Amino acid sequence: MDGCRTLCLLSLVLSACGSDTSADTGGLSGFYVASSSPEQGATDVLPNQAPEFFLSGTADPAACNESQFILAGIDESGEYAFDVDFGVSVSEDGMNVSLTHKEAFLNGFWYVAMVRDTESPCVDSDGEAIRPFGVEFYVP
Repeated sequence: MDGCRTLCLLSLVLSACGSDTSADTGGLSGFYVASSSPEQGATDVLPNQAPEFFLSGTADPAACNESQFILAGIDESGEYAFDVDFGVSVSEDGMNVSLTHKEAFLNGFWYVAMVRDTESPCVDSDGEAIRPFGVEFYVP
């Protein structure tokens, strides 16, 4: 994915869903990220920590893949800096999704992990598409 397209997606997802990743869902219904690890704004993330999204329902593992998520490094101004090579895994119970990166995060960078709004989205066991979501975190 080219940098401009990724930056546009980052901006759209963050503005669409906000950056609050707390467990307070504000009355949301349907299929969405209820919380994440790391949390929004975390500044103590370990280089090997895999970002995880904890879901409101059971994800269909056959319908969730890398094309529906973003894991990227961002610069000090919050703009796209580089892609992170990652894979997606859905837990056995389907209640969380992990973005497992192939190499350790570089120290001294902010990162963003996101659920994208795509034509072929990650869906729950009822076929409902997951809502866009994003979180930023820092690896010291």
